[in-house]
Amino acid sequence: MKVKQRGINPSNWKKDVRCPHCQTLLEITVKDISIRTEANRNFWGTKKITTYFRVKCSECNGKFRILKENLPERIIDYLYDHRDPNDFLIDFITCYFS
Repeated sequence: MKVKQRGINPSNWKKDVRCPHCQTLLEITVKDISIRTEANRNFWGTKKITTYFRVKCSECNGKFRILKENLPERIIDYLYDHRDPNDFLIDFITCYFS
């Protein structure tokens, strides 16, 4: 079997995104993306937990979200597998006690 074109590899994956705060064009890698989880309650008190991907701009230090639809599935799996335990614990406490 011959490989004609390699697939997505988290070690060399890159994506260009624009910071919505300062309009800087950034080239991000998996190391620049963090996973955050938040809990929101509606009018009746039902809790909805939302997970999103966040990037911090190196120019203005503004934080912004990247939609899951804009990330390849392999990158999403890699981010979940290599999630920072401290972030996971903070998110768990925030969602559980909110």
